[in-house]
Amino acid sequence: MGLAKEIERVRKELEVTSIYKVYADSEEVPVYTLQGRFVKKVRLADENAFRSMPEGIYIVGGKKMYIKEK
Repeated sequence: MGLAKEIERVRKELEVTSIYKVYADSEEVPVYTLQGRFVKKVRLADENAFRSMPEGIYIVGGKKMYIKEK
């Protein structure tokens, strides 16, 4: 097998087509606005954890996250 074919095979193997669901444990994590105001605690495993929140960027469990309105 040539190098070009091997590179193409590996590229296809690593290609991401979609993300179905992010799995998380049932631990509650704090949610803050970018201004540092506490919003609430959420369980990341809960599909409706962010349902009541307005669209925007939040700090969730210490990481920035964009929450899109549903």
